Amino acid sequence: MKEKRKDNHGVVVNFSDGHDNYYTAYRDVTKQDAEVYHSVGHPNLNEIGSPKTKNCFRAYRSARKKRSLSVDAQKKNAEKEKPGKVGRLNNLVSEFITENNVKGYTKLLALAETQKMEGKKDLANFILCRTTKAVEELIETTWRMKKAQTNIDRKKMSRMQLVRNAHNGQCVKGCNRQWIECAHEVLKNNNIHPVVFSSALKELFTKGRGKFRNVLLVGCACSGKTFLLDPLCAMFKTFVNPAVDKYSWVGAEEHEMIYQ
Repeated sequence: MKEKRKDNHGVVVNFSDGHDNYYTAYRDVTKQDAEVYHSVGHPNLNEIGSPKTKNCFRAYRSARKKRSLSVDAQKKNAEKEKPGKVGRLNNLVSEFITENNVKGYTKLLALAETQKMEGKKDLANFILCRTTKAVEELIETTWRMKKAQTNIDRKKMSRMQLVRNAHNGQCVKGCNRQWIECAHEVLKNNNIHPVVFSSALKELFTKGRGKFRNVLLVGCACSGKTFLLDPLCAMFKTFVNPAVDKYSWVGAEEHEMIYQ
């Protein structure tokens, strides 16, 4: 536009935003042009002098400039963290979580601090730029993805298949396959034949809940009732001892067995 005015009208128009107020702009123009055209009634600013509010104007412009720079910096940071880049960072951290068996937020913080002391600050920067909730959700989602196919395959199995897999697999810590001997002793002391007890459980596992298929153990405290059914918690995703309020059974449908 400046060149167009010069070519069409022979007038050079200068634009500037480096002035605090009209007075400083006027002084700058009149310094370069001795024949300035004034509008009717325009005061002689050379006689009036600089306005008293010049310091206030200068401070206001400085603050506005800082705010503008801050907004520009935020935009640049937002551009840096585009969805694609955020996704790549999440994938890298997710791989780190599985490789280091990170199951909780605190452990991830500890590993980040260890790496930071070794001069590797990427993980620490990742965590510090995100909320605690976002990082915890990433950890949870990582393990849900890791176990997704296993959970799908497990849902295709019958209860008896799960029991057989548990029998052929590793024993729970501290058992050393001694539970079966102790269970036989508990049943013998209570005059219950092991075949009768196991047949009742097998029918329940095979056919599911229904009339005349309830297994109820009755006895005094410390007689082994809980002990006999504890393996259910190791073999199945079990919903145990629901609360006694209106939310008692919330989440029960996500489990394979209810054990009360």
